[in-house]
Amino acid sequence: MFVTTLQVDAMQLQYPRSVVVDRELGRILVADQCNNRIIMAEEDLTDPRQLAVNLNEGLAWPYGLHLDQDRRRLYVTEWNQGRILRLDLP
Repeated sequence: MFVTTLQVDAMQLQYPRSVVVDRELGRILVADQCNNRIIMAEEDLTDPRQLAVNLNEGLAWPYGLHLDQDRRRLYVTEWNQGRILRLDLP
């Protein structure tokens, strides 16, 4: 068994809640709940980076993720605001 750990930055992941795989681009997306961000990385967990989310109020405890591969949309549920957000991916 081979295990790889996702190391994002000095802030580290805090309560990663949900993971989805983008098969088309070979990437994973992680809801980093307590850091209020979505992290994107390659499937082998290299090249982690924060997904740009254009919201005036930002994310509030992203909790769940669902990826609609056909429409290139990421749906994000938030714990704190009670919202479901739709993000259009490239």
